[in-house]
Amino acid sequence: MTYTNELKQDNTIEFLSHEIRNPLTAINMAVDIIRKQLPSGSALSDTANQMINVISRNTAHIEALMKKLLAYNSTPSSEMALLNITDVLECCLEKVADRLALKSIELEQHLNSSLLIKGVHDQLGLAFINIILNAIEAVKEGTGKIWLHAFDVNNKVVVIIKDNGPGMDEDFCEKIFEQKISGKPKGLGLGLNHVKEILDSHSAEITLKSKLGKGASFQIVLHNYAYAND
Repeated sequence: MTYTNELKQDNTIEFLSHEIRNPLTAINMAVDIIRKQLPSGSALSDTANQMINVISRNTAHIEALMKKLLAYNSTPSSEMALLNITDVLECCLEKVADRLALKSIELEQHLNSSLLIKGVHDQLGLAFINIILNAIEAVKEGTGKIWLHAFDVNNKVVVIIKDNGPGMDEDFCEKIFEQKISGKPKGLGLGLNHVKEILDSHSAEITLKSKLGKGASFQIVLHNYAYAND
């Protein structure tokens, strides 16, 4: 399927904004770790402290600009192609590897290598990264764990992204995919709404199961084209 150039431009803005935000957040986390690892009673030199403040101010400024860009986003669109869901997910994991390492998060993954879907690689990657980033931000440093599973059930591809974070109450779960609803104190507030839009455009379903103190589990269901005749 094809769409107008205007929609494709909006779509590119959303993708690039999230691609930029990921390394920016890793930079901020690295700066925080440097501060925390200083010996008790010691401090950074004036020059080092000034440079860290420059980094913090500028990353905050870039994130503010990205928030404005994302506000103009339109429904994701492009041409569909036959994809291996494992390739898409492994690409996502490469992009968030630094953030997993910085928080010492344990990742358990079980990915079936023969799951074929029709979709837009970059857009599906954006959707999955958004969910994974939410999980990374939700779990505690050092004790956090994320599970990533992809398997086949009745000719459907099922992807589960689960974490052991603080979880959410039932009312919040029902609103989580609404625009400008975010469970993150510094979140852009647009992510999961756009995740749903991307998955809707792929005829996919997404559900969230969560309870306070029990973590969160996102389930995404797509058609498995490994069994299709076309």
